[in-house]
Amino acid sequence: MMKKTSLFITLALLFAFESFAQETSIVSGDLRLTLTSSDGTYTPRISYNNVDFVTEGGCPVVLHLYGENAEQPVTYTASYSNMSKSGMTLVCTASITTSAGSRFLITDNYSVDYKNENTLRLVREVNVAESVSADHAFNSLFMLHRDEAATVNDYDFFMPGVIYRNGDHKSANSIGEGLSDEWILAREDRLPLPQTMLMSHSDGISMSITDYNLDPATVSEDEGRSMVVSAGMRFGSLGFRTKGKAPALVY
Repeated sequence: MMKKTSLFITLALLFAFESFAQETSIVSGDLRLTLTSSDGTYTPRISYNNVDFVTEGGCPVVLHLYGENAEQPVTYTASYSNMSKSGMTLVCTASITTSAGSRFLITDNYSVDYKNENTLRLVREVNVAESVSADHAFNSLFMLHRDEAATVNDYDFFMPGVIYRNGDHKSANSIGEGLSDEWILAREDRLPLPQTMLMSHSDGISMSITDYNLDPATVSEDEGRSMVVSAGMRFGSLGFRTKGKAPALVY
């Protein structure tokens, strides 16, 4: 089992979208990212052609925490507690304190990619402000899906060299076979292009996440299925979560 320990993540969210409400927002072509405020917190929403895209459970920050011998993580989520805007850049912050007492400070920086229309960039910084030995390892996740009920049968899936359309072409026990697993993830350093994409059958709108800042360094201990925690491992995983309200892109 691989665990990502890098504290800096750079992503780009690529869509083909439009229009939203009059709240704090940034715009790239027909794509609009809006932060809505509720109860002192902020939640992102992406809009295009009257279709909305949201983060998992309305929470843009998801952390998976593992104990030293844990096979399954404990999930923590958060909305943004603070937000500031400068031009076409939004800087959002959140914090998560685990039940064991570890404290994480998360900063997400959204900006417009002026070289590519309908594209936003997200740079995430995760700072471990306090650590407790009971929290052995963590993953930071960003998940995005359409804000409507759907199943895997409503989409075509794409990950370069891994999945095309519905996974029926896959051999037994391979990544994404039949799209039956809840989590379908591949290390980005194993992909010919670090990208994951979903396309809706209903209207042909696609959304994708691409890592623009890939630094595929690793360490000699990175082998087999054992958990490795090392700052020398500089890569993440891309893919899908197939369960929940709708299939989601995952980084």
